[in-house]
Amino acid sequence: MIRRSAQPRRALAALLLTGLLGACGNAPEDPSLRGQVLTLGAGSADARAAALAWIDAHWRPDYAAPMIDALPFAGDARTRGAMMDLLRRRSDAQPGDTPADWQQWRQQAELPLHPDYARIRASLLGLVDRQLYQDLREVEPRVFQHLQWTGLRRTDRPEPAAQADMADAGDVTLQDDELVIGLVMDGRARAYPRRLLADHIALRDRTTAGDALVVHDALSGTTAAYRLRGDQLADLRDSVFLFKGDTVLHDAGSASFWRALEGERLGSDAGDDTGQLTTMAQVTTTWRAWRQLHPDSLVLAGDPDRTTFRRDKAAFRQYRADRRLARPTAPGPLAAEQTVLGMSEDGDALAMAADAMVGEAVQQVQLAGRTMSILHTDRALRVYDTGDIRLSGRGSPGTWRDGRDRRWRQTESALIGPGGRQLPRVPTRETSWRVWQGAHPHSRVAP
Repeated sequence: MIRRSAQPRRALAALLLTGLLGACGNAPEDPSLRGQVLTLGAGSADARAAALAWIDAHWRPDYAAPMIDALPFAGDARTRGAMMDLLRRRSDAQPGDTPADWQQWRQQAELPLHPDYARIRASLLGLVDRQLYQDLREVEPRVFQHLQWTGLRRTDRPEPAAQADMADAGDVTLQDDELVIGLVMDGRARAYPRRLLADHIALRDRTTAGDALVVHDALSGTTAAYRLRGDQLADLRDSVFLFKGDTVLHDAGSASFWRALEGERLGSDAGDDTGQLTTMAQVTTTWRAWRQLHPDSLVLAGDPDRTTFRRDKAAFRQYRADRRLARPTAPGPLAAEQTVLGMSEDGDALAMAADAMVGEAVQQVQLAGRTMSILHTDRALRVYDTGDIRLSGRGSPGTWRDGRDRRWRQTESALIGPGGRQLPRVPTRETSWRVWQGAHPHSRVAP
């Protein structure tokens, strides 16, 4: 990652601060809480000291949350330390010596929110990128309590791709054990090598049957696929924000932000069809296993001139090492970074550790009162709604047998059995336990 000198960064931050204040009709010297908090991030040393003195003199309990939010954006370590000293004195709390410690304390303290909280938070996040600030003003205020900056600039993250460059399997060289994300659309199997998909994070694949949005982000661990309608989300890319630990995507065309794991627009109301994407069945597996089932699969082709995957890995390390930033905790039986397969329906949520089953195996679970069968083969986990059919194990490649020794042929959309009976595939999403637990705090974990 290219390091820039501190002076240009300070000049840019000051310019952004002036623009952000001016955009809402406030002069830079506005003595409101919002103006003071922004000064802590982009003002001179003298201005930061004056802002702290103003906040101390006018202190109210609802100043604590904006102050904690401002810690990662503090102009320097000295200002950050002074901010934490003020918080300790005013809140009578001793959570620790890093912004992450204060964020974790805040999650438990149920602090009151300032009437201008959403506007202050949008302005802080807007210091990252001017366009993001313009669109953040449209987000519901309740969202900002769970929206976090990754500590990265958008230039630190991969560039989006307008359209997937797909090639025939015979024209692409992949190692047998390379992980791919596979799905079937317009009747054709499609494979996306995970290392290449990380170059895009969110990739649009255009087909004659419509468009697919395929997501994979190493930062959150989220992998998912959605069906798009027409030109929906035509300008989608990573936002460098997380919502409860999950990747947030930004569409400049509609000034909207979307959760990668849920395919849901931030702040959308329940039942709003325009705020919910249609989940597609996808699977993470090896290239050998996918090619065996789908020898005519199309494959995402790599660009030899792109180096963003290496940059993204460096960005991931930077995020993990940045002590300014709080990582969401993940209570429960699994480790925070454990990869899980998650599914939810009618308020019921279930997660299963991706490495919980070995070899070729079948596990039956209950979801929203229905019986599901999790089929495990060669790193892949697929889920089917099998009802009263109890599968006993693997048959020949691409088939499974039930308790009555009947054969069921596996496809990406259904298991097809005697008389053409079909048991439908259940779409799932792959992510880390911390992200899944953040989205579904009451989720069960399959044994």
